[in-house]
Formats: sequence, C-alpha cells, structure tokens
Amino acid sequence: MNAAPGKIIYFVRHAKDDSRYRGGWSRRPLVREGDIQARELAEKIGGSIDTLAINTIISSDLPRALQTAKPCSQILDIPIITSMGWRETNNGKLAGMLNREAERRYPGMYWSALEPDQRYPGGESPSEFYCRIKREFELLKADVIEEKLRSNVIVFTHSGVINILYSIICDELWTNKNRSFDIPYTSVHAYDMSCEKIQRIL
Repeated sequence: MNAAPGKIIYFVRHAKDDSRYRGGWSRRPLVREGDIQARELAEKIGGSIDTLAINTIISSDLPRALQTAKPCSQILDIPIITSMGWRETNNGKLAGMLNREAERRYPGMYWSALEPDQRYPGGESPSEFYCRIKREFELLKADVIEEKLRSNVIVFTHSGVINILYSIICDELWTNKNRSFDIPYTSVHAYDMSCEKIQRIL
C-alpha cells in the first residue's frame, strides 16, 4: 500500500451490508462478511502505520460506516469523529426498506431514475446530495490546511460519496445517471492535496 507525499485524505467505502435492503440513510448494520472485511482492513492499515501516517479518523455516523471504522480506530488508538455530512444520499422513506417492499410502494423509484432536482420521498435530490458532499469536502480541506484537523485524515463513508469526490477532483461532470467509478467495499482512495489527485491504493 503506497501513499503519495504531502497532506493526504483517505476515503474508504464501508464494508459489506445487506443488499436485500435499500441503503442510503439505512441504519442497518454490516453483515457477517462485512465485519470480517472491516477487521481485515484494519489489520492492513495497522500494518502500514508509518506509510499512511494517519492521525485523524472521521466516519459517517450511519452504522455500516461506523462499524467499518471502529476496528481501525482500535488498532491505531485514534478516536472517531462522527459526521452526518459524510452520509450516503438521503433516500428518505426508502432507507432500510426491503427491496421488494420499496418496489411495491415506490415502483421505479431508483437513484438513476431521479431527475437532478427530484427528491426521494422525505429525502434529498441528486443535486442536493452533490452540493452537500462538495461542501463537506471543501470544509474538510480547509480544516486540514488550517490545522484544525491533524493530517493525515481517513474518512469512512459510502460509494455514492466517493463517486462524487472523484468527479470533483478529476473535474468531470457528475450526474446520478453517470456510470459510477469502481468503488468496492473497503476500498481505500488517497487524495493528495498537494497535487489535487486521487487514486485507489487498496
């Protein structure tokens, strides 16, 4: 696992959750395989302490992200700062709902089918989600530059969030209808602030 020089922010997708349920703001936990993935990731990160030089851990406060962050926090002996800002898109009433129930109650209500300003019932629109993540990203960078947070920082978050970050950093147009970047469970993506580049390192 190699990280580029400079101040780094690592973004990590949470471990495996239950695909039978809608995600978003779901409060469902990891499945057993996800627990194993989280521990394996922590061991890899713990084995690269000097290389990664992590000093701050931030996590979405949704259970699947927080459960992924906890083994890393224990190995590195760094407390977790939780944040609603790094949550996946707010899918409102569909959050944590069985897929078959969601299809029955909200037929055709899928992420890629939404218009830019169309909100999930009780949730947010793709445009609102993008603006939230862009704002959180700018605030995080400012906190690192101003040393309000000690670098390097690792953020445990969600695939939709990391997809937006890739689009922002790579200066690509983002919509919820675009083909997604490859963001597997527990993948680690290093953003080098000195050269404005992001790459998957694990």
